[in-house]
Amino acid sequence: MSIRVTSKTMPDLVRSQLNRLTARQAGLQNQISTGQKIQKPSDEPNSFVRLMDFQSETRSLKQFEENIQTLEQFSNTNYSVVDTVRKLVNRAQEMATMADDLKSPEELGIYATEVNEIINQLYRLSNTESMGQYIFGGSVTDSPPFEAVRDTDGRITSVNYNGNETPADILIAAEQKAKGLIPGSNTSGTGQFGLFSDVRAESDIFKNLINLRDYLRNGDHEMVRNDSIKALRNDESNLIYHIGAIGAEQGQMKSMAGLINEKVTALNSLSSKEADADITETILLLNQNKVAYQAALQAAGQILNTSLLDYIR
Repeated sequence: MSIRVTSKTMPDLVRSQLNRLTARQAGLQNQISTGQKIQKPSDEPNSFVRLMDFQSETRSLKQFEENIQTLEQFSNTNYSVVDTVRKLVNRAQEMATMADDLKSPEELGIYATEVNEIINQLYRLSNTESMGQYIFGGSVTDSPPFEAVRDTDGRITSVNYNGNETPADILIAAEQKAKGLIPGSNTSGTGQFGLFSDVRAESDIFKNLINLRDYLRNGDHEMVRNDSIKALRNDESNLIYHIGAIGAEQGQMKSMAGLINEKVTALNSLSSKEADADITETILLLNQNKVAYQAALQAAGQILNTSLLDYIR
C-alpha cells in the first residue's frame, strides 16, 4: 500500500524541520554567549537533576561554613575574655600569697582596694556581648546573665546568675553540632563546665574574690591563707581547663572549615562539568547546524520549487 503525501503535508514538514534547526542554532549561540549548556530542565534533563543536587549540597555546606565563622568569632571572644579573667585571678592570687602576717593593716587595705577593682572588672567581663548576644548566659543571650548586689558603698557583695547551663547547639556538618558559647555558671554537675563558677571544679570566682577582699579589709591573715589561696587555685584550674577547651574547639573549627572548603571546590568542579558548555565543541555543532540549515533550504527549494518566502509565511 502506498502512502500519499498531500501538497499541504510537504511544506509543513519542511517548515517544521527549518524551525527545529533555527531553534537549535539559537540554543547553540546562547550557549556560546553564556558559557552554559543548560538553560532549562529540558535541555539536559539528567544533567539538570544532578546540577540541582550539587547546588543544594553546596548551599548546605555554605550554611555550615557561615555557622563555623560565627563559632570562630564567639571562640575568639571567649578566649580573649577567659585569658583576661585568668590574668586577673592570678593577680589576686599574688596578693593573697603576699598578704602574710608581716603585712600591716594599711598594706592589706591597699590589696583589698585592688581586689575590689578586680571584682568590678570581672563583673563587666561576665556580661560580655558578641554579635549582639550575651555569650555567658547559656541559651539566654538577650539579657545580661550576671547581676551584682552592692552595699551602700557600691561594693559588690554577691553576684547572681540569671542564665542557664545549656548553650544552643550549632550545626557545623550534617550530623555534627558544636557549642560556641560557654555557660557562665554550672551548679548541676553535668554538661559544660561553667566559666565563673562550677560545682565540679569547686570554683566560684566572684564568691572567692569577694571573700578575699573582705578578709584583707578585716586583716584576717589566717582566712586568706587557709581559704582564699586554695579557692583561687581551684578557680585558676577551671580557667586553664577552659583555655584548653577553647583551643581544641578552634582546632576543630579550622579542620572542619578546611574540609568544607574542599567539598565546595569539588562540587563546583562537578557543577561546572554538568553546566558549562564546551565552547570548541559548541562552535563545531553550530557550524554543522548552519550547514544543515542551508542544506534544508536548498532541498526544500528543489522539492517544492518555490521561494524561501513561501516557507516562512
